[in-house]
Amino acid sequence: MSYLYVCEQGAVIGCEANRFQVRYKDGMLKSVPGETLEVIEIFGKV
Repeated sequence: MSYLYVCEQGAVIGCEANRFQVRYKDGMLKSVPGETLEVIEIFGKV
């Protein structure tokens, strides 16, 4: 199992097709399979 840490201001977290997605202000997209996540930690104004 893995952890997802999101701490960048303005990041947007979503879920699509059992994958958690983090979109950043600069347009970068990170995607993680939902079945591998154990914890999502959110810091700041995300």
